[in-house]
Amino acid sequence: NLVGEDVIPDDNFSTYDSYVLAVEDLSNGNIDAVVVDTPVADTFTASRDVTVAFVEETGEQDGFGIRQNESELQSALNSGLQTVQDDGTFGELRDTWFGQE
Repeated sequence: NLVGEDVIPDDNFSTYDSYVLAVEDLSNGNIDAVVVDTPVADTFTASRDVTVAFVEETGEQDGFGIRQNESELQSALNSGLQTVQDDGTFGELRDTWFGQE
C-alpha cells in the first residue's frame, strides 16, 4: 500500500469509480499514472495514446463469489463454465476482451 506507507502522499492520490474515468483523466493530462490490471491496460493502450510503464505480476486469479449454501447456483456456474470452455466460447471471449491467454 504505497499511500499507507507514505511512499505516495495522500494529497497526490485519487480513486475513481471506474477504469474508464481514470484513463480519461490520464489521456487528458489531469493525472500522471493509473494502476490497472494487465488486460485492462492492454485494452486502453490499444485504443488510446497511453502506454504501459511496467507490469507487476501478482499471481491473482479471478472468480465468482456466491453465498454459502448455494450449491444449486454453484453447480450451474461450474456447468456453464465447463460448457463454454469445452466449446471454445470462453477462449474467444477472453481473446476478444482481454487479448491474451
